[in-house]
Order: sequence, then C-alpha cells, then structure tokens
Amino acid sequence: MYTVFWIANLPVRVVESDTFSTILRSKRRELEVILMSAATSPAPVPLLQEGLAYWEELVNECKRQMNAINAAAMDHGLVAEHLIEWIPGRPLDMIRRQTPSTEIKLNLSFERWGPVISGAIKGHQQEDLRFYPEELEVPLGRDEECTVAIFDEGRSLSPREFAGYIAQRFRRCFPDLSLPCPE
Repeated sequence: MYTVFWIANLPVRVVESDTFSTILRSKRRELEVILMSAATSPAPVPLLQEGLAYWEELVNECKRQMNAINAAAMDHGLVAEHLIEWIPGRPLDMIRRQTPSTEIKLNLSFERWGPVISGAIKGHQQEDLRFYPEELEVPLGRDEECTVAIFDEGRSLSPREFAGYIAQRFRRCFPDLSLPCPE
C-alpha cells in the first residue's frame, strides 16, 4: 500500500506505508505532514475559462459604467470626493463614501459545479441610517453559445447587463441627477 504526503510544501512523494510510518515516527517534530488516502487528480472545474472571461468582461463593463456615472456627476458640478471610487484588487470593489453612500463588493469563485459571483451591496442613507444590505450569489452558466449570469428564477444576464444591474445601485447616491443608462 502506498501513501501520498507533503512535507513542508515540498513536492508530493509516494512511499510504502511502512516506510512512511518510520519517517513519521523519526521526524514527528520536524515535519508537517498532510495525509491523503489516495492519490487522485483534481476534477476539472466546469466553465473555468468561460467564467474567467465573463469576470474580466464584467469588471471592464463596471469600470465603464462607473466612469459614465462619474462623468455625469462632474457635469453637474460634483467634486472628486463625491464620486464613485474603484478600489483595485482581485474582488470587484466600488464605493461612494459620501452619504448617501454605497459600497459594492463582488468576487468570482469556482465551486465544484462551476463559477459563482458572490458579493454584497451596502450603504448609508444618512450617517446613522443604513440601507438594507443585499447579498448576491449568482452562478454562471451557458445559454445559447455564450456565458451568462443566472439571476433569480432563471433570468440570464450578459456581463453588460449584469454591470448595468450593479451600477443602478448607485442611483440612490445621486437622487437629483439623471444618470446614464446602460447601452
């Protein structure tokens, strides 16, 4: 019988169980050992490339919509501190800090059934009055040759439509402005 293990994040080794037991007893304090009962290869993640491509397009669309909203706000005389900010990093993170405020955080993860976009939308109407927070968990799937976000009861959204859905949450931040609609 063979056992697979890692030692201090070094490459995988396969040894006979008796040899492994000897190593474990002799190096108990020196080694970090993680056991596996079998050497299996991980299953491929469904829609991996499609999910990554969807995410990239969603991020680009959200940036484009944020820039359009900021341009409309600046046209009405708002200064930079009252605009929506893009926070760089792996999760998609946009925030308007001035009240009424809104913060949107989204992240792409890969479950065993496929890619999922999850996140939260929160904010404050006034300093001491919060908006009711929204949580999202939107799986991605295939629909007629393209990757879509599957909303609610099966409504399919392209990256542009999903970005428009997200951008609309910033309407509450600019109640007196006519914001651009997604194309």
